[in-house]
Amino acid sequence: TNESIDHFNVTRDLYMSLAFEVNQSYATEIYLKCFHIAITGKHPRGHHLGNLFENLPNNIKSELNDHYEKVYSENEFRLFDFKKYSLTELINQTGSYFDLARYGFERDREIRYKYYRLELGVQAIRDVLLKHYPQLKEHTFT
Repeated sequence: TNESIDHFNVTRDLYMSLAFEVNQSYATEIYLKCFHIAITGKHPRGHHLGNLFENLPNNIKSELNDHYEKVYSENEFRLFDFKKYSLTELINQTGSYFDLARYGFERDREIRYKYYRLELGVQAIRDVLLKHYPQLKEHTFT
């Protein structure tokens, strides 16, 4: 046994990371659905982020990608060497994360966990959404 590893804390931290990622994924979903509702008046169904993103107008996707690049460059995470994904890649990598990971706390399920910097994607999407629809600002948390 390795005495230097505190297995309780590693497990606790893993579950805290899963909770964080599930919430980031859900926030991304809600913001993307807000765009759909504002643009089309229709309420899209499902949790897959890639589908929600791909069905946005091209000018919105382009603006989201551009703003994500700006947010990423201003907040580059230097402590660890994370692979940098474009917003489109990030959304596709985490596309079903909300559905898959929210039940990761159940004992009989195997957890396959890979960390992505989704919080910067959430920030970029929220920023662009509030730029286009400033009336939503009073209903959001920063």
